[in-house]
Amino acid sequence: MDGPPVMLKAQAMEQVENFSTPSTDLEAARERARSRLNELSAYYQDPTRIDDQHAFIRDAAALRALTDFDGTDQSTRLDQIVELVATADNRSARQVIRDAEYAFTATEADLGPGMTNSVEAHIDNARRQLDRAERIRDRASKKSGAQSIRTTAQAIRTYGSALKQARTALRLIDRKVGSDVTLTRRTDPIHNGSEPVAYTLVGNVTNPTGLDATNVTATINDDRTVALPLRGDYTNATFAKPINLTERVNTIEILAVEREAGQKSKNSSDGGSLTHSKVSQASTVVLRLDGDGLPDTYEGNVTGTDPLDPDSDAPSTAVNEATNGTIDSHEDFDGDRLITARERKLGTDPLDADTDDDGLDDGVEPTEPFATDPLDPDFDDDGLADGQELRGITKATQETTGGKVSFTNFNVREANILEEPTDPLNSDTDGDGYWDGWIGVHDVGYSDNVILYREHLQSGNGISGDDERVDEQVGVHIVHPEDPGANLDNAPGSSVKRHSNVHIGELHWDSDPTDPNPDQLDEKTSLEIEVDWIEGRNPDDRTIGGQPILDAIKDNYALYGINLSFHRDQSLSTDQVTNVCKLWGETWAYKTCMKRITLPGLNAFELHKLENKYHNDTSKMHMLFATNYSRESEIPIVSTHDPFIDPGVDGLEGHTGSPGQAGIIETAPYGTVILADEPELDSNETMTSTTMHELGHALSIGWLDDKGPGHIAECYSGGSCYGEFGVGGGDDETPEEVDRQPGQPGGISDDWSVMSSTAEPERMDRRRFAFSLEELFTVDFSDIPSKNE
Repeated sequence: MDGPPVMLKAQAMEQVENFSTPSTDLEAARERARSRLNELSAYYQDPTRIDDQHAFIRDAAALRALTDFDGTDQSTRLDQIVELVATADNRSARQVIRDAEYAFTATEADLGPGMTNSVEAHIDNARRQLDRAERIRDRASKKSGAQSIRTTAQAIRTYGSALKQARTALRLIDRKVGSDVTLTRRTDPIHNGSEPVAYTLVGNVTNPTGLDATNVTATINDDRTVALPLRGDYTNATFAKPINLTERVNTIEILAVEREAGQKSKNSSDGGSLTHSKVSQASTVVLRLDGDGLPDTYEGNVTGTDPLDPDSDAPSTAVNEATNGTIDSHEDFDGDRLITARERKLGTDPLDADTDDDGLDDGVEPTEPFATDPLDPDFDDDGLADGQELRGITKATQETTGGKVSFTNFNVREANILEEPTDPLNSDTDGDGYWDGWIGVHDVGYSDNVILYREHLQSGNGISGDDERVDEQVGVHIVHPEDPGANLDNAPGSSVKRHSNVHIGELHWDSDPTDPNPDQLDEKTSLEIEVDWIEGRNPDDRTIGGQPILDAIKDNYALYGINLSFHRDQSLSTDQVTNVCKLWGETWAYKTCMKRITLPGLNAFELHKLENKYHNDTSKMHMLFATNYSRESEIPIVSTHDPFIDPGVDGLEGHTGSPGQAGIIETAPYGTVILADEPELDSNETMTSTTMHELGHALSIGWLDDKGPGHIAECYSGGSCYGEFGVGGGDDETPEEVDRQPGQPGGISDDWSVMSSTAEPERMDRRRFAFSLEELFTVDFSDIPSKNE
């Protein structure tokens, strides 16, 4: 049945009127029903809501009166009337319960524990009564004739009980929380008061309960009051009232007042009138206008000027601007060549000449030839502040304090390391496919959080919260087919290439961003890897996303402009492994092998010997897919490795690239080792992320969060840290949160990246892994374990 309850009741009334009454008994029954239904209009607040339980009592009485028509030839009409009334009352009861639920949600924080419990109890009772009414209607549907009608009437009375409970909850809320009036327009037009000025007061009034009538008035300068008519729905209303301002300086008080105490509603739940005992509630908002072109809230919260004086002083400036002949909106308080009215429109700080701290004054940025954004310190997202690009770039230095890398502010006027400025409107000034700066993030918008990322890392809890997170770093974007990147579509002949949103720029690679040199950059960002495996552990037998894992890893690294080339060299048989001597002895004539490598378990010394034996091209890094790590072979060992390696480890690297490890381990015992027999690596996904993780160490990725002197003790991103001999231990002190599923629960994580622990990294869009910004800050090709050793 379509239409609101009041319309359904009207249809029911029309059907009652159409009953034929061949007997006086039927005539009397129709009149009883009609009189009760006629009274119902007084109970409706709007087409759906009923304000009193007695409406349901009268509906039930009307239906019982109509049972006299049972057994006549008008039973079809009778069934229609019963269904119309029951459906209408069901909808009304449900609506008022929803009103109570909404009002409770909106006001719970203001109610206090005692009132909260009472309101919740009444709403729960309303829901239970509604469920009971539905069960009674269900029983009625299984009956017929007068018995069915009487049961339906009982259900309708129960709907009334549900409504009574919901309205009691609303009244309890209404005692604590009243109407609230706000202004949605506070503009202050420039005028000098010589002539009246038309002005429109615009605002809204909210009342979560919708119970009480609200009167709204405006009083201008304490001598003139006008009514503000409201237009709106049950809980929200708006007003837009034109007035005339006859003075330059005006104070306008908007007052919203609910029904006065002692006023009576039309009906009460006990059949009589209900007197409201609560004190009348009022809400007030004041508008101050001085004709200077600045809203009073802007003057109070931003400039600090007087909202009732058009030519006043900004207290935070060095000079007193009061009575200098310039109205507040036309002042340039910070000397950036923008008047305050313009700064307000742009959203810049009228008391700070360089709002975004990028080295360019606010008045310079929006103008040619700059055309940058005074609110965005890095307009093209390449990791360089706009002022750095136009006025000179100072090298960033990493200073270590208390074991942490501190953020170094860029002094853009101090020194220029480039002969030509870069373009602040183009992330790749020279068009060679590599961005200009150190680290940039595509499509990050206003990039305060990226420019200050290092500082945020040291905040005590790492990167957390909307104002610090850079969620864009986990995404990818389409780039030119000739630029660095990868084809993620796996479609033959596809020219769609993508790059991670994170770009490692030319300054990171010590290259000139104004001189196109893609071949030189490709060489600086490329690594060739010789791959061996112990038989039965061929990485090409493992796939992820339909690709052999090494091909997938190659594409994954290519997303960051890092070019890996895997050269599959040889499968090592068990005999080839166990014939390698790990300990030699000497007789009077010649050396004799005292100990050979055993399988399955291998320690670092044995892996070192295998690398020495089978690493055929030392111009390439060596990678071995081996069995598992074991400490059973305690002698000999590699003192810089074996004491620190736990059984069950999934992968190993010669060193992490940190200054501490690279300094101590001058010659790495091996390159990348993947211990393929570990149970966790039965998963192709974990095998892929582990291999990427260990290769990351080879490229010095991820050591910035490591602990101890020279960052010697590894920390898993967002997780735990190795600790031995009093060094390291605890957890990562600079975790990096991202929201991988914005707007959905459970998307925020700090252990999502490749350099987190083996089981933690999560594939982004089901086909790739991601590095974090902090991890990529240290990427370097200068000291690759096992290469050229």
